[in-house]
Amino acid sequence: MQLLFKLSMILFLLVSARTHSPAQCINVFPYSENFEAASSPWTTGGINSDWALGSPSKSIINAAGSGVQCWITGGLTNSPYNGGQKSWLQSPCFDFSGLNYPYLSFLIFWDTERQYDGGNLQYSLNSGNSWFNVGSSGGGSDCRTKNWFNAGNINNLAGLASPQQGWSGTTSSGSGSCLGGNGSGEWKQAGYCLSNLAGEANVIFRFTFSSGTTCNDYDGMAVDSFSISELVFPAFDFNYTCETDRRVLFTGTGGDCPSQYQWDFGDPSSSTNSSTLLSDTHTFSSPEAIQ
Repeated sequence: MQLLFKLSMILFLLVSARTHSPAQCINVFPYSENFEAASSPWTTGGINSDWALGSPSKSIINAAGSGVQCWITGGLTNSPYNGGQKSWLQSPCFDFSGLNYPYLSFLIFWDTERQYDGGNLQYSLNSGNSWFNVGSSGGGSDCRTKNWFNAGNINNLAGLASPQQGWSGTTSSGSGSCLGGNGSGEWKQAGYCLSNLAGEANVIFRFTFSSGTTCNDYDGMAVDSFSISELVFPAFDFNYTCETDRRVLFTGTGGDCPSQYQWDFGDPSSSTNSSTLLSDTHTFSSPEAIQ
């Protein structure tokens, strides 16, 4: 009887943990983390990780993006980041069940050897058992995407990310075999619409960072002011200007990054009653058609 009771309790605890685990995730939005508190729900890990939370005072990255604290690799002072590094900075979990268009925004600063060292942003839907890149290099076609991956292949991200895309580069010129160029040079506001994660109940993010064993005398990668919110789409509207008695210029305004336009000028007698341009003129077939 005692054994049966213990087995029943174990089964109850397992079922309860699985049932209520999503409730432990952050589900109140907008969410904002500026890393100013003494402690942080974000965690670090990996091989030779040297992520540090605090006020940076390096030659290139010499201040936080906002406030006084941020996360940065290579420590807070002028020291090279660890060689042979495959590390990450991991977020708490988020419950996007109530979000239709979760939008991610943060500040990022990168100063690494170009092409060989760098990092990216990934997400997991299974508590970290598998990870996928958020977006890709090239900026994306969505105008809400801001300052996204600038490198299509970062050699040392092998084994940590696939494809090996992310942020890489330095404002310094190359020296010897160390490659220069493509650094951010300042804090950049990055943004990405996570439409593919809408409705997901257990989402974790991590910033990765990888380096080789040489050419590591750079400031590294830093992140600050991480936020998630529901993307709001402004209503589309238009302006018009009468150019002649029947010729009118129409220009679309507002809206949120429309990829295509379709005008119907309400003039069925005209052979040019429609347009797919953002701004176009239409000559109405008669004064009555304008009304």
